[in-house]
Amino acid sequence: MLPPVQCAPRTRNAAATRDAILASACRHFARESYENVGVRDIARDAGVDPALVSRYFGSKEQLFKEALGCDSDEGGFEGIAREDMPAYLASLMLDEESECGSLETRMDWVLIMLRSASSPATAELVREALQQNLLDPLAEIIAGDGVPDDDAKIRAGTIFAIMMGGDMLSTIYGSGEPKPPEMKQLVRQRLTAVFACAMFGE
Repeated sequence: MLPPVQCAPRTRNAAATRDAILASACRHFARESYENVGVRDIARDAGVDPALVSRYFGSKEQLFKEALGCDSDEGGFEGIAREDMPAYLASLMLDEESECGSLETRMDWVLIMLRSASSPATAELVREALQQNLLDPLAEIIAGDGVPDDDAKIRAGTIFAIMMGGDMLSTIYGSGEPKPPEMKQLVRQRLTAVFACAMFGE
């Protein structure tokens, strides 16, 4: 009789485990409100034991904060020159890949905010993430040329509203038929002009 086969345990380093949990959490929070997402669901889709979620993140709330980027020390526009911002913002809306990750990842961030913005448990966290990751850094860049702080904040909010509206249309209508290069370029030019007007226009 042959001895039983000993299956080697599945190995995964700590960083990969943490990344898998966070990626699973982002997918779930983008599709369900905070209250409807369970730690066990996140762990199952990440292929880990639920206890590891607590080990790496402490709580579901802390995991949600990391999914939103609340604990990040990096601003949303590090290294982007002020004059390049309109084109950069257009690229965030149009390009499949950017310095901020894939288009799907960026859309998930928007959807996470929308799903949980009205939740009593997470509304403040959503506002904090929005201010920290987008509105405050953008307003600071806009104010760098002598624009009053209050005006810079209004302009930053306007830009976010434009981006959010574009993302929502993309979600509703999908990518549709592939667009010819000349149309893509025209859309990019128009968006860049809109963002330039919002940032620098009188």
